[in-house]
Amino acid sequence: MKIGYYLNLAAKNSSLRIRYMNILKQLPSDKFEIYDSNNNAQYTIVLFGKTFSDIDIKKAKQLKAEGKSIYFDLCDNYFYNPHNLQEYKKYANNIKTMLLLADKVILSSEKLKFYVVSQTPEIMNKTIIIEDTYETELIKNRNLIHEFRSKMELLRYRYFLQKNHLNIFWFGNASSKNATAGMLDLLRAQAVLEKFSNQYKVHLTVMSNNAALYNQHIKGLDLATTYLAWNSNIFIDILTMQDAVLIPITPNPFTECKTNNRLIQTLIHGVDVIADIIPSYQEFSECCFLNDWLAGLTEVAKAKRNNKTKQERLMAAREIIEKKYHINTIAKKWQDAFEDN
Repeated sequence: MKIGYYLNLAAKNSSLRIRYMNILKQLPSDKFEIYDSNNNAQYTIVLFGKTFSDIDIKKAKQLKAEGKSIYFDLCDNYFYNPHNLQEYKKYANNIKTMLLLADKVILSSEKLKFYVVSQTPEIMNKTIIIEDTYETELIKNRNLIHEFRSKMELLRYRYFLQKNHLNIFWFGNASSKNATAGMLDLLRAQAVLEKFSNQYKVHLTVMSNNAALYNQHIKGLDLATTYLAWNSNIFIDILTMQDAVLIPITPNPFTECKTNNRLIQTLIHGVDVIADIIPSYQEFSECCFLNDWLAGLTEVAKAKRNNKTKQERLMAAREIIEKKYHINTIAKKWQDAFEDN
């Protein structure tokens, strides 16, 4: 008998890769696969991965009526809706239906569990926490034209990157409809960045999916900046060229629930992190710079001259990451969750 992953394969976001596609590669292919209606009779468990449309609910009810166990995974707090958006009201109603329907609910962080259970207390005893892992290589676009353009973009970036600058990086989705989150969080650090750039040459690179937002709000900062469109072919290469990654975060019930994925993705590749703190970052407080932008920038700048202390903190981070967030460890958590059915 098999476990089927019922996914929205039209989505091309990091959570689809990190939580499902990459994990599936680590699980026995004779037991775990993307849900295929042609194999429906073989499934004992069907996981609905962050998918909760009316059609999904109908399908989940049908499968449950057939005697299959339904698992539902969620990795964002869609209940947070300060702007009273109708779209998110619909999300919340559908998610509640899936939560109550599911035999097991898998959540990506303890803080997310707090908010989700507050909305549906009935699910308390059927929740499981499975965190994100990190990626050493992203799924690449193998279109020959795209590959060529990606290589040229990387060469241009490498050529113009100044080694005597403090090279800092922000990456991620540009914005979120329901919460203050994304590229504009960089403005939280604007004053410190601009002041620091008066004494040390700073170059900020932004890799995201909204050039207009960058041009309107970030390009005009009083320091050198570069925008790169999100490109999985060269993301890791760009990341490893940096001295530090910035993760400014506006605190709210949406951002508080985020996993440590961006932080561990950075640290595992040997790059410092300067960030605002959220619960999932707390255990790395000795390995990066949390809630102290000036101290972080100062230490990262020092590391360009003597990186002994940097290597020590990165080694400490790697020990935590490889023990708790390695893909084999996270895949084992998924497998255990299914076998505990």
